[in-house]
Amino acid sequence: MANDVVTASADGTGRVWALRTGKPSGAPLTGHRGTVRAVAVGQVGGTSIAVGPGN
Repeated sequence: MANDVVTASADGTGRVWALRTGKPSGAPLTGHRGTVRAVAVGQVGGTSIAVGPGN
């Protein structure tokens, strides 16, 4: 994920973007029922993760 950025959206999705190309890196991240207002990224056991708040 070092070459990517993650964004949150009012449509309830998150997206991973490739910084080098400016294009999405795969399909939108889904699962929220409302606006995604924040996202945090990190690694757990060497696996990249993105999490956001929710109900």
